[in-house]
This record gives sequence, C-alpha cells and structure tokens, in this order.
Amino acid sequence: MNRKPFGDSSMLKPLYEQLADSLYKDIRNNNYPIGTKLPTEKELHLSTGMSRSTVRKALELLVKANLVVKIHGKGTFVSGTKKTDNDIAHFTSLTENLAEMGKAVHSKVVNYQLITPTEAQCAFFNISPTEQLVEIERLRYLDDQPFCIDTSWFTTTYKSKVQHKS
Repeated sequence: MNRKPFGDSSMLKPLYEQLADSLYKDIRNNNYPIGTKLPTEKELHLSTGMSRSTVRKALELLVKANLVVKIHGKGTFVSGTKKTDNDIAHFTSLTENLAEMGKAVHSKVVNYQLITPTEAQCAFFNISPTEQLVEIERLRYLDDQPFCIDTSWFTTTYKSKVQHKS
C-alpha cells in the first residue's frame, strides 16, 4: 500500500501515525513555530488518551523526518533543519553559516562577568538563585562591520572553559 508519510487523515492508519499526522499539521500550520517546544509525552498522553508508547512512537516518526529534535532533559522542539540525505540533522553555528556564504566573521568580547540569575534562568539551567552564571557579551562583526551583540550564559561549571581572554 502506497501512503503519504504525513497529511493523510485516513482512519486506517495506526494511532501513532494519526498522532504524527496531527502534530505535522500543527507544525505546518505554524501552531508550533520553529524552535517551539512540543507538549511532553505525558501531556500528549493526557490530552489524546493515547498510551505513552503510542505518543513516543509518533514523536519518533517526526524525529526521523527531521521535523522535530529531542533534547535530553529539555524536551522535543520543532526543528529548523530540512531532511538531509543521511537523515542526520546537522546544526551549524552562526560563524559556519556565514562562512559558507563567503562572509568574514569575527567577534570581540565586550563584557565578561558573573551575574545573579533571573528566575527564568534558574529554571532553565536547573540552578538555585544563590548560584551565579557567567555572562559573556560579544560584539559580532560581519566583513569588519559590527552587526550584532551576542549574549551567552554558562553555569560556573564551565567557567574555566569560557575564561575571558583579552
């Protein structure tokens, strides 16, 4: 039987394919824009009444199609990547992307400090409000012209790996 992988609303499909189709339509209709976190397996289980294994299998279909990416401990997010020939998502940095376009990119650190994290940062990094974060601000240059300021935060676990070098 020749079936479309997504978009076919046939009730003859297994439940996991029906759920994958539904999530695919939500992604395609921008209900879940690129970078958006999908509901958790448990949330999908509770909202659809489908078993956790059915939900997991549906999400695996979307991962294989490179529509979503699972990040251990964080969740499942809508991917901005397209399916590659070898079915492996390849993420590149800003520098790599611009270099592929023939642009010269370099950075200058303009701020390096330890900060008290916000409530959102504590939740994201899973740290207590008494811990500190390393904040690094870099001025990014494109063909020797400033084009953006990039701010990154790291837990102090990585402080030695991101020491400010003048």
